[in-house]
Amino acid sequence: MRNLAIGHCGRHEHCEFFLPTGSLTAINGGRKIDGRAIAAMREERRLDAEQIAKEMEARTWFHRYEIVPGIWSPGRLTVNAAAALNQHGIPNDLTGKKVIDIGALDGAYSFEFARRGASVLAIDLQNPDRTGFSLAKRLKNADVDYRVMSVYDAIPETVGRFDYVWYWGVFYHLRDPLIAFRNIWKIMNEDGLLFFEGAVYDYAWNVEPSLQEHQKAIEESRHLPVAYFSKGPYAGDSSNWFIPNLTCLRDWLSASGFKDIKMEVSIRYSRGVGRAVRDDKFADFEYARY
Repeated sequence: MRNLAIGHCGRHEHCEFFLPTGSLTAINGGRKIDGRAIAAMREERRLDAEQIAKEMEARTWFHRYEIVPGIWSPGRLTVNAAAALNQHGIPNDLTGKKVIDIGALDGAYSFEFARRGASVLAIDLQNPDRTGFSLAKRLKNADVDYRVMSVYDAIPETVGRFDYVWYWGVFYHLRDPLIAFRNIWKIMNEDGLLFFEGAVYDYAWNVEPSLQEHQKAIEESRHLPVAYFSKGPYAGDSSNWFIPNLTCLRDWLSASGFKDIKMEVSIRYSRGVGRAVRDDKFADFEYARY
């Protein structure tokens, strides 16, 4: 017995809700439900689905992910948060752990951390009612705190301390990336883990056409800590500022108090992804250099 189809799901044009025939009898305490009752249930589900669809269309989504079975957010970047966390060795049971998702947007990763039992704080400059975060939270009935704030304002006095920091797709959007990394170090517990991802310069000609003629120079400078400054759009996005190569990104992390830095790079998209451990012996020389 089929109910309303809604939205896009995977390779299929629509996602559908199914209610097995046997479940109708169970719902009604073992007694058969007549045709009018079945029609009423279908209509209720249809109206619920239509209302959800309208609410989703009224928001600006970035990530496309399955919020609840059969309902996908209509973002432009498809993500599988569970697979991403698994890839980085994050346990399925995070009970007792505190996580901050910096640049959470619509919450694709925040909700997965919460599903695994973590206490999660999501922060972003965007209004959660506009990005879809609030709607997804309601549909998932998720226990995730959200604050409209910048990473520059994330200090122990305002947000506390965390065991895991999820820093996905943010650092290259900042005018002061080192201040952000230093703040992250400050809000982490001892031996805390930082997971990061973002644009890097190593294969920039693959995403920024204006740099194709400089491919050789970019390749020859990979051993140097170089960051490309973009005063205009980079890779079609005017919010990108500093694009470090992997050598530079490693130095940024090391200079900000991180150790055991592990990174990989996507050649096609020129993006780096990795993890680092908070160095508890690090001394912050903020005022030692001018």
